[in-house]
Amino acid sequence: MTTSLGIDVSKLSVCCHVLHGYPKGGLAAYWRKSQKNLAKNYPTFYSIPKKQQKEFKDFLDYLDGLQASDEIVAILEPTGYHASKLWAELLKSKGIDILWVGHCHLGRYRRGKGLPNKSDPADALVMAGSISTPTIKPTTEPTRENTSFINPTISPGFEK
Repeated sequence: MTTSLGIDVSKLSVCCHVLHGYPKGGLAAYWRKSQKNLAKNYPTFYSIPKKQQKEFKDFLDYLDGLQASDEIVAILEPTGYHASKLWAELLKSKGIDILWVGHCHLGRYRRGKGLPNKSDPADALVMAGSISTPTIKPTTEPTRENTSFINPTISPGFEK
């Protein structure tokens, strides 16, 4: 089974979340349970870490741990493209396929599911779930056109 890795890229960090298929009960119910332990379920890695913050090396170790068990597809949004490109290069160095999904569609989808706005962990969850969503179709390249997706089928490897 394919594992989806949602990665919310900020200026100096990424927040990650892993899904092994679409959660039973939907994303909102899953969010309510998983947010109780944000540090474990939504790890954050920093490009310029301060004391006790995880950094690039920790991100690479995290990816190694994921790759030991499953095929991984990473989902990012092309906002802050230069920062996204940095993290995408790290993913590529590990041989992980990358898909890009538009910010506008993610925002509408997140709101429609009742997930919090302006939350890096919630965004990472939505990105991880986006490849299982009939109305969002991630693309293989970040483009300005990433805002017009219609995907009539569920992505292979993910069942609702």
